[in-house]
Amino acid sequence: MLQVIGSRFHLVLVLCATIAGYSALAQSLSVPRISQPIDDHLRVSLPGNVHPLAQPRNDQGPVPDSFPAQRMLLLLERSPQQQAALAQFLQDVHTPGSTSYHQWITPQQFGRAYGPADADIALVTAWLQSHGFAVAQVNRGKTAIEFSGTAAQLRAAFQTELHIYIVNGEVHHANDRDPQIPLALAPVVEGITPMNDFRLRSDTVTRGRATYNILTHQATPEWTQTTSSLELTPGDFAVRYDVNALYNAGVTGAGITIGAALKGSSVSLAPPAPAVPPSPNPSP
Repeated sequence: MLQVIGSRFHLVLVLCATIAGYSALAQSLSVPRISQPIDDHLRVSLPGNVHPLAQPRNDQGPVPDSFPAQRMLLLLERSPQQQAALAQFLQDVHTPGSTSYHQWITPQQFGRAYGPADADIALVTAWLQSHGFAVAQVNRGKTAIEFSGTAAQLRAAFQTELHIYIVNGEVHHANDRDPQIPLALAPVVEGITPMNDFRLRSDTVTRGRATYNILTHQATPEWTQTTSSLELTPGDFAVRYDVNALYNAGVTGAGITIGAALKGSSVSLAPPAPAVPPSPNPSP
């Protein structure tokens, strides 16, 4: 009985030490990095934020100023010290024998340790609001600020303009040049989600169905092959992703849900039904 109590007491001490360690880490790494006044006249570009199909030959002119741009994300950047600490944490938490092995942290703890200082986030949020954007939230990990606005507000704040593009007969909306932010915000702003409604399309071609024999682990195509092809069966996926050991242990994945968050998902643009003709006097 004394041994059990002692073990539990030791476990509590380890957990407390772990939490205290992350608290100290957060205090030492999460320091303000915006050190100068925010001047909209001193700017820096966020490169790589123009879609390759947003070309002048497809350009039909700017959208109306009231055109809505909703649920955009301003992506926040870690300091070099925070990035190095995060890399070390990820290695330790996945290394058997490490004192941090499987000592997972919550999104809030992640944000305190590896996110920008609250003072910097408040300054970025105030800048967005000063341009009329509605700021919905800062995510719990302090990696992004969600905000919404209009085309006119995007033009004024980020010095980029939403245009209408017709590509292969389809109407799309996208920014015509890389957005810009005040130079003072550069230490804590990494980028922005794509400001376009071009969607990724899969190049996968489904040739037809196949019959899978669970005993022989063979698939028999129900179509005529005209070219050489490779059929993938459930057994192939088990080998490719090394999950046969789980299957042999009786783990099937039933009742388990996995979510994937993609950094840089496209902004939700709400286009009007018809294409808007170019304005005779486009905004500068």
